[in-house]
Amino acid sequence: MMNVLLSDPTYLNHPKFFIRNLSLNVLTSSVLPNSIARWQQDFLSPNCREYVLNNFPYLDILQIYQTCGKHFVSKDLLNALSNLQAQIEQYSDELRNNANYNLIFAFLEMLLDKHTGKYDYITYTGADIIEKLSIESKLSFDEHLSTTISHLILLFSDLIDFECKTMLNMEKRFPEDLADDKSINKRIYFALIAINEYSSLIPTLSLPSNYADLIFLWNKHKTSFSKIPMWVYNSTLTFVDLIQNQFSTRIRLIQNITMLPVTRSHDEYMFIRILQSFEMIFGIIVKGFLTCIDCLEQQKFTFSTQLIQQLLKVFQKNHCIFRILNTMPKEHFAIFRTYTDGASAIQSKQYKHFEILASRPVQHRMQSAAFDSVPDIKRLYNSNTLNLEDIMCHYLKIPTVCDTLEFQILLQHLQEFDRAYVCWKQIHFRIACKMLGREPGTGGTPGTPYLEYYLNAKLFPFLSELP
Repeated sequence: MMNVLLSDPTYLNHPKFFIRNLSLNVLTSSVLPNSIARWQQDFLSPNCREYVLNNFPYLDILQIYQTCGKHFVSKDLLNALSNLQAQIEQYSDELRNNANYNLIFAFLEMLLDKHTGKYDYITYTGADIIEKLSIESKLSFDEHLSTTISHLILLFSDLIDFECKTMLNMEKRFPEDLADDKSINKRIYFALIAINEYSSLIPTLSLPSNYADLIFLWNKHKTSFSKIPMWVYNSTLTFVDLIQNQFSTRIRLIQNITMLPVTRSHDEYMFIRILQSFEMIFGIIVKGFLTCIDCLEQQKFTFSTQLIQQLLKVFQKNHCIFRILNTMPKEHFAIFRTYTDGASAIQSKQYKHFEILASRPVQHRMQSAAFDSVPDIKRLYNSNTLNLEDIMCHYLKIPTVCDTLEFQILLQHLQEFDRAYVCWKQIHFRIACKMLGREPGTGGTPGTPYLEYYLNAKLFPFLSELP
């Protein structure tokens, strides 16, 4: 039996979070599942440690957390998991290069973030697990782009799977505060469109042959999204299953264990997948800017232009993600955001990283809450890391370089990327206003007034000074 004790008794009385379909026997059973206790004991045996590391019972723990939400996991269970973490941490020197060990430890840190006071946007979204443990750092830009977009499509597929099974009454997780059928069906449709849009950027992932027929079916019903035949959901599940089967067991495991909502609210599932999607996009921009800087140092202007063109295509497709997010009623967002205090997108390292790779933010920006929340990126900035503005301004002083056609074309594409960046911020601002109004942002951050202040700030301000 699952073994969860609610650490906050007010949860039981909250009108939006009443525990449905869970008996108190389930909520008050033993601290750790037998599978975890057995694993903990087996881990101490050095003769079979590799086998044990490869067979950690992730799903048993995940089931407990997803039953009640991370915020409401019992202190007894948290203490037991903390003891488990301390035990395996003793072997960090010996196992630091073991991929399974690193994944287990990262998972435990994510499980225990609220308990240890380390809860933030990174642990809420599992961004570090997704970025560091599923994407190799030494990939070329093209390899990184292909891998990341593939993983992005996997996230959309998982969301579609979750929502279709909800509509078929096959999904028992996160049953609270369901949106109406029309909103969920729109979400499924927009996620299917997103798969189509992003798959066009990479040749390595093949969409199932029934994709065109499936889109036709959803298009046919989109004027009456509240009435979708059950067989359409089943066809859609078959479609996403064929996509998911193209990925390794490890990648799908990482996808599963990074779904740790703080509540049982249904829409928080989608919200986390959206945040993870944007983090993947920002990671592509970081990799692209780093590669572009290397190319510019070698005066490879044509190749740099091709890189910016690719990044622009990626960024311009972000409207697909926003459309999915926009299916969430603001009332549903208001329910679970109460329990996300300490985590905010303002803490995104990837976003700030590509910002300092583009140019040198003005002083008040560097002293804002945005950069105060990412000390690692602030240190990187203060180390005088080379950025695109530095190197482009250097070439702008050399007529034999800046007057060439290939350099001028690069400038034009940087300007186009800048427009796409500002457009992204404007869409984000409109959705934030819909969800928050003038209230503080998620986790008590400045919210929409902060977003509005930087709404029209350019990524490449030096371009505005060109004749």
